[in-house]
Amino acid sequence: MMIELVAIVLIMIISSLPGLVPQVASTPPDDYMVKPNCTDFRCGNLIIPYPFGMEKGCYSSNWFSIYCNRSSDPHKPFLNHTSSLNVQVLHISLDYQTVTVNSPISSLCNNYGSADGKKNETKVSNSNSIDLNGTPFWFSDQYNIFMVLGSASALLLNQSQGVMAGCGSLCPIAFVYDQACSGVNCCQSIINSYTSYALNNYSVNFTTAVNGKGCVAHAFLVDRERFRNNFSSKYVIETGYAPLSLSWSMFKKHDEYANRCVDDESSPYYSQSCGCPFGTEGNPFLQNGCRGGVIPLIRSLGIYHHVSSSDKPEEKIEDASGTQIDNPNYRLWIVNDGLLTSWLLGTMKEEIISMK
Repeated sequence: MMIELVAIVLIMIISSLPGLVPQVASTPPDDYMVKPNCTDFRCGNLIIPYPFGMEKGCYSSNWFSIYCNRSSDPHKPFLNHTSSLNVQVLHISLDYQTVTVNSPISSLCNNYGSADGKKNETKVSNSNSIDLNGTPFWFSDQYNIFMVLGSASALLLNQSQGVMAGCGSLCPIAFVYDQACSGVNCCQSIINSYTSYALNNYSVNFTTAVNGKGCVAHAFLVDRERFRNNFSSKYVIETGYAPLSLSWSMFKKHDEYANRCVDDESSPYYSQSCGCPFGTEGNPFLQNGCRGGVIPLIRSLGIYHHVSSSDKPEEKIEDASGTQIDNPNYRLWIVNDGLLTSWLLGTMKEEIISMK
């Protein structure tokens, strides 16, 4: 009778969760993403997930600290504002381990007003990028492209003066309002991925024959998805900033939670293969950050061992007299295992069930 009662209870519990299927929800709840007891994790429209954080004790290391400027409207988060970085954060991705920031662009401007009346001289602005040396961040070659606006050729150089990217654009500057960037007033180039894995800083080398008034060209890295979906050259030129993606990894010595990351013994960082197990969602950098889906439900019902091990009870056991009798734990296992299997099969699509 007890076994049948347990079976009925299990059926009632499962059936009381309408629409439940073993798949990941589209958006994890906010508290999945931050360390326990961290309550200040929203700045403007952005959720700040661990290893980033705004409160002391809520980020992995000082490099991942976020300052929320609440004097602006909307509020704006800034990365590691106590160091030379201090860049505005636009987006944080745990899936791709990137943080999108507003980064200063490089500009080529002409020098006017010479006293001797000579022809205007072109000045190359060799402004360097933000310096990421010694940090867990680097410029992503996978998610950024190199762009030039105006009339100039430009090369992207790494710290060893190696060429990482380059392209040439014709015609004076005009705003580019769409994603048509094919050499007229705008050009783009991918970044050399063979040498740019650890691109920690860069500089831009311009070449132009134009002596127009003011700045004749601009060059910058830009996040390729932002360029495709929400790019405005007017905003970039007027503000002097472009959205780019920084890849990041976590220092081992600062991370006690990244038990879902593959450890690269030759590096001070965790490798890029970090993620929640199939059937769960949330933050793989937190000890209990991967939840949701079907696994937590099964665990809450006390039957997780049905999918995590093969420790099935023996069908027969001996009583006090040494006589072989039916094992009630075996009967309970069979009932629960059948219920779980039926439920899982009932939530799968027909093409999944038919796979061999």
